[in-house]
Amino acid sequence: MTMTAAVPGCPVDESFDPLSPEFLADPHAAFTEPDRFDLHRPDADRHLAFGQGLHYCLGANLGKLEAQIAIAELARRYPDLALVPDQEFTFHANISFRGPQVLLVRVN
Repeated sequence: MTMTAAVPGCPVDESFDPLSPEFLADPHAAFTEPDRFDLHRPDADRHLAFGQGLHYCLGANLGKLEAQIAIAELARRYPDLALVPDQEFTFHANISFRGPQVLLVRVN
């Protein structure tokens, strides 16, 4: 289905894709280099992955624990695991889950 839309102050044409990474990029992002994965980011606790306030996810603590265990076990089993350099990332066209379609890693 195609329809014409007008967004004040924003030119829209047939190529407009509201789920594209360019559209979702926030020039006023909360983090410097928001597309870079950084476990040691000093303000990492400012993310909104589990919601906030009344809408905070009831399973957040379990999700955080599962991620902590999974990452620790992955690092234990593969201490030389590293991202393949110079890879181009393509992302799922889904605003609820913005993750790469493929993430290449190598084990030395």
